[in-house]
Amino acid sequence: MKSVLVQQSWLAASNLLLGLVLWIPMSRLFGAMGVEGLVLAAVLCLVPGLLILVLQPVWSTCGLKGFGALAGGVVRTLFALAGFLAIRRFRPELPPILFGSLLSVFYLVSLGAETWMIVSSLDRHRSG
Repeated sequence: MKSVLVQQSWLAASNLLLGLVLWIPMSRLFGAMGVEGLVLAAVLCLVPGLLILVLQPVWSTCGLKGFGALAGGVVRTLFALAGFLAIRRFRPELPPILFGSLLSVFYLVSLGAETWMIVSSLDRHRSG
């Protein structure tokens, strides 16, 4: 369980670092709307990532690594899509291009971080 918490911490740290890097440009260019879009995009990409990192060891121990990868991708994509549609519905004043761009950037960074952690944990289990 400790390694899952460590992985989740690294994922949260990567999203936080990206958010800090983008904070000043978003606030200067778009004001409060930019910061709101930044935070919403970060949360929409962090939540499914944390869930996937919890479920991946379960799928691996059950011999369902391929299913885990597929299910993780589906969960991640559907969560981001549902979040995008909900934001468009309840916060229509948030520019869709701005929010969609931020969501794409956070999605790719989160996907890269999750994939790196999952693959490195699989290599550790194989060699150990």
